[in-house]
Amino acid sequence: MTKALPIRGVIRWPGLRTLFNDDISRSTIDRWIKDKRFPAKIQLGKNSVGWDLVEVEQWFQEKARTTKGVI
Repeated sequence: MTKALPIRGVIRWPGLRTLFNDDISRSTIDRWIKDKRFPAKIQLGKNSVGWDLVEVEQWFQEKARTTKGVI
């Protein structure tokens, strides 16, 4: 991961998409959440959601660890 994350907080969709280099769709994230392969959304308001930054950081670290050396 090349982007630096704040230590704590919530990341909304535009920031999350940036972490994936704008190469991911909401439907993919929703599918991963449904399959328990990505951290769950946090309801921030009636029409807004976000993700816990610590959980997202841990997900990226685990993904990097488990895919290291895979081509």
